Amino acid sequence: MGAANRTTGQPDIDPAPDLLGCFDLDGICLWATDHGAKSLLGLPARDLVGESFYSFIHPEDFTAVSTAHESVRERLGWLEGAEHRFRHSNGEYRWVETRGRQAFSADGRPVILTATRSIEAPLDPGESSGLRADLYRALGHHQGVTDFFVNGWVDALTMEDLDTGDFWASPEYGRLLGYTTRQSPPAAREYSTSRCVVEDADGVLRTLRTRWLEFETPGAGRRRLAAHQRVSGTSG
Repeated sequence: MGAANRTTGQPDIDPAPDLLGCFDLDGICLWATDHGAKSLLGLPARDLVGESFYSFIHPEDFTAVSTAHESVRERLGWLEGAEHRFRHSNGEYRWVETRGRQAFSADGRPVILTATRSIEAPLDPGESSGLRADLYRALGHHQGVTDFFVNGWVDALTMEDLDTGDFWASPEYGRLLGYTTRQSPPAAREYSTSRCVVEDADGVLRTLRTRWLEFETPGAGRRRLAAHQRVSGTSG
């Protein structure tokens, strides 16, 4: 049900999500990215926790959203989505696309991971849809990644093609480092067990707390998926 990639015509998995979230199977919010919540809904993420996803949906879009929701509830790992309108805190409705996949939290609870993006602005044809697809495959099938995403550990996500050097970052990654939406933040210069070093928008080397894993993608090569948190201070 999602929008097609305007370059390839194929369905995109996650065209630069504005809002990442985690919900229980009934649609109650457990966690969401703060910047995305403020951008799309005009609310801090803490105000979404405990609220139903449906409380922000336009009444005319209820059927489309509930149909996608039921598909995700009934099939573990199944990716489904819908285009719908979100109610902003100012009362306006804005068109978005939400995609979700069922996974398990660290304590074994079934949850739904979602990515929501505005579809009122055009897609950037230069983005790597292949790396975005790999991101959601990893979230659905690698429990270690799912654990820290579900539990709100992550501030930003990145994915690297270790064979070609291709790089994708969630919008939060650039914001974490002070880059504007028109700038492309770089990949980390080095990784250790729980840290990485990356250059911010001012040219200063910053240390981010990082959890990462490397995995093989059939027919596409090696990937590194990383989740990052801000650490005060500089490095280097």
